[in-house]
Amino acid sequence: MMGLTVVNNREHYGVFPLRGKLPNATRASMKKVLKNNVINNLTRILGLVCDENFLGKKNGVDISKSLRYGRILLMMDQDHDGSHIKGLVINLIHRMWPTLVRTTDCQFIYQFTTPIVKATHSKSDMVKSFYTIQAFEDWRKDENDVSSWTTKYYKGLGNSTDQEAIDYFKEMDKSINIFTWKDELDSKAIEVAFDKTKVKDRKDWILSFQAGKDHASHRYLNTELSPVTRYLFCNDDDKILNYNMDENGKTIEPKWFLPVIPMVLVNGSQGIGIGWNSFVPKYNPKDIINNIKRKFNGESIEENKMTPWYKGFKGTIVQKDKGIYHIDGLVTHGKGYTYHIKELPIGTSIEGYKKYLKSISKGTAKNNTPLIKTFEQIGDSRTVGFHIEFIQAPSKDDDLIEILNLRTTISTNDMHLYNEENHIEKFNSAEKILEHFYYERLEKYKKRWDVMLENIESDLIDMENTKKFLMLARSRKFDFLTEDSKDLRKICMDHNIAADSIQSLLSLPLSAFSNEGLKKVEDKIQEKEEEKNALFNKTEIQLWKDDLDTFEEEWQKEEASWKSDTMSQACPICEPPINSNADMGQELLGRGKRTIKKPGHFNAFYLE
Repeated sequence: MMGLTVVNNREHYGVFPLRGKLPNATRASMKKVLKNNVINNLTRILGLVCDENFLGKKNGVDISKSLRYGRILLMMDQDHDGSHIKGLVINLIHRMWPTLVRTTDCQFIYQFTTPIVKATHSKSDMVKSFYTIQAFEDWRKDENDVSSWTTKYYKGLGNSTDQEAIDYFKEMDKSINIFTWKDELDSKAIEVAFDKTKVKDRKDWILSFQAGKDHASHRYLNTELSPVTRYLFCNDDDKILNYNMDENGKTIEPKWFLPVIPMVLVNGSQGIGIGWNSFVPKYNPKDIINNIKRKFNGESIEENKMTPWYKGFKGTIVQKDKGIYHIDGLVTHGKGYTYHIKELPIGTSIEGYKKYLKSISKGTAKNNTPLIKTFEQIGDSRTVGFHIEFIQAPSKDDDLIEILNLRTTISTNDMHLYNEENHIEKFNSAEKILEHFYYERLEKYKKRWDVMLENIESDLIDMENTKKFLMLARSRKFDFLTEDSKDLRKICMDHNIAADSIQSLLSLPLSAFSNEGLKKVEDKIQEKEEEKNALFNKTEIQLWKDDLDTFEEEWQKEEASWKSDTMSQACPICEPPINSNADMGQELLGRGKRTIKKPGHFNAFYLE
């Protein structure tokens, strides 16, 4: 959906996700084919006429007058499953509407191709795109410096970022291929691939292909942590974590991590167990940080209650009772009977809400009279939007939020969580969770302070040993090139140099014994002493406050970048292109004119 934000005449494009099983239409009866929900929806949306009189005929009848779209654009994953689905769609149209594929003038079926592999050069940032695994493998064999390239596998369209989707649509001509019918051999190829009776022909066809190793792995998921993550989980805490052990006694993952703020309040939590139900909404990290800092100052956080918060949500969240919150979407008035829904309440899916709009366009069980004349979905991967047109204007007393079902209710009365002892504990408020976290986390900061001091003192001992060893060698107290190792050990121990460090000292480079080398060691000792003094001047609270300040600064940078990126995208719900000719509630059916456009005009329908 994000790619459509850069496409002109957005109202001429429909998008329909193929969910469910698409059957093989070859040798199937019209009745059986149309029982399939996916095909039934496709025929209605595209305006395709289903008539036994022309089923399977080479020429068929002229159905161009009934078409709502001039073409379809297949947007499937670039793997084998995606190719199979493309074939099923082509076979369906070839079987039921042959006039749309058996002529070179129409060019009805197109496919949208995206790279299955991208290689990026680490130094020049040059990007190479490969549309088949075989092409990638051929390039890798010929490339002399493969190690300087990083690769990203695109298992499906979902692996592409929003910016990549926009780039694809900006240069649509490069990503689109047209399926054209040349002669009867094309029809025979389709029949061989999908006709169940042509088993032998299909075997011969498959065996005619050699190799067959150019396939992608079943899963190529590409994920990465947000840059701000390491500021949530500090390096200095790694040494004080409690780690699990495997069956061989080897240390594996930590039992739990130590973030600088309670992540259960940031990410939220929801689950059902035997005898327990748990729900924790999400809260603003800034509010959490402010309350932790209030605890630093001895202030009560119960007087500064936090309200649930969801990143990017444009609606309102209001407390109505103890632990009860109303979450309202956002609706604004346009022209006449037109209203714009710019946000759905948290927990409401787009597909679920579309079903609701369809229901009130036909009438409900409580009210048989339809409420709205038509609606249209306008949005992308980051924005939710609907334009609706009422049959008659709502009165001033009408609650649009209630009428349009734009309210959900959440409760914070079932916040059951595991504590640090792995026991279930009920918390009566978000502030209670934060308070429990505060005291447990503060103890860990005390432990961190102790570990940091131990590490500094250990480093100082090593540096002092190095300095003593260098000065002994420079003063000609011994010649380590000719001295026996036992004698060297005794000399070092006589000068209070730890025996376990002698081996590493003997591995020092010759440059370490120069004036510059000695000065470097002395400078490091001074820096470490200053670090030790700075630590003595800090409490565990100051350590935590420093971490919070650093995280907050980095998080605000990320938020600013996210908001800037969001604002730079075209807003698809600013203009309300309501289609007055659309069937009630059928926004997809309302798009597109009832004519086949020439290939140069992109009045298209996307299947993904």
